[in-house]
Amino acid sequence: MVKTAEKIWVALITSLSLIVPAFCQVDPAIDARLEKRSHSFQGLTLPYRLYVPDNYTPEIAYPLLLFLHGARWAGTDNITQLDNELAVYWIDSTRQATQTCFVVYPHIPVGATWEHTSGHMNDLPPSPELALANDIITELAKEFSIDEQRLYISGKSIGGLGVYGMIARYPGRYAAAIPAAGQYLYQSLDDLSHTSMWIFHNKYDNTISVEQSRSIVSELEQAGVSFIYTHCNFNTDTCDTLANDSIRVAIQRGARHIYSEFNDSGHQLESNVVSTYGLYDWVMSQAKDDSRVGSRMDSPAFELYNNYPNPFNSSTVFSFHIVSNTPVIFRIINIKGHIVAQHTERWVKSGRYEYIWDAQHMPTGVYIYELSAATDIQRGRCLLLK
Repeated sequence: MVKTAEKIWVALITSLSLIVPAFCQVDPAIDARLEKRSHSFQGLTLPYRLYVPDNYTPEIAYPLLLFLHGARWAGTDNITQLDNELAVYWIDSTRQATQTCFVVYPHIPVGATWEHTSGHMNDLPPSPELALANDIITELAKEFSIDEQRLYISGKSIGGLGVYGMIARYPGRYAAAIPAAGQYLYQSLDDLSHTSMWIFHNKYDNTISVEQSRSIVSELEQAGVSFIYTHCNFNTDTCDTLANDSIRVAIQRGARHIYSEFNDSGHQLESNVVSTYGLYDWVMSQAKDDSRVGSRMDSPAFELYNNYPNPFNSSTVFSFHIVSNTPVIFRIINIKGHIVAQHTERWVKSGRYEYIWDAQHMPTGVYIYELSAATDIQRGRCLLLK
């Protein structure tokens, strides 16, 4: 794993902090759409902005994306962090109209960072800023109807450092990560392989070397993770842009790891990222697989098996085994959080059962299936292709 000395990160934070724009150029319409809030955790207080989906209703569980800004957008005014096209990409009205989600924008002051920049990360606790950002999500989940199986995190530069730090510090919490020009400072990649990732970097980034992202991709590939390359492929030393149709098919087939290395220079890659085909749809299709929550982890009430066939084009079969007599609820949920099918049994005897879902009138896409019985819940993903 590529490691960068502490002095490089200190220089980065210092140099980028010096070029914070003298005035903020955030569109007033965007500013007006976001609530101004602050949050305190373990003695630290930071401001943040919150996008609440239009027509929010607690009857729907909404995904949530946390965005960590880079050093250039540090401050205390609680607006500068929005002066970035990658930040506001997530609340674009057209995208939100198709697949809506909460978006959170915490703001750290000049000189601060989202993660420690020296020492052995595995031996250190989370930085106060990172721990606070994670706790914002915890508190928002108490206030709003948040789908905790669909928590996402994105960030650029030191925000990308924070993205890697977050999914390493809190493994299993975030369904997908979108780091741009970031760096991973941990000893092991074990916690990354279970999180869906779309990694971005410019090939000729003179601030954070592209080798930082390449090393992550290489080590994950050596561990058996498969990546889709959308632009440059450092393994073959070629830079051929993958056709949009190919990206679309990869997303529809459930691609969980994607790498986009742009044949470009400089550290500012936001325009490249937001222009990448399929990014928003891919993020919104990600969910934690085979998750189980409840109080009977040592003795689950049932076992839910993968559906067959998957992908499927009209119908599929879900099988599960009930350990003891219990009420059962089976749901199919689309990526917007809407329940599109539900079957309820007030009392089911122990044994093996099947549920056939006829999806001939449903649109192509990823769906979440969920089985709850007693105090246990299990979820998985299935892919409908037409």
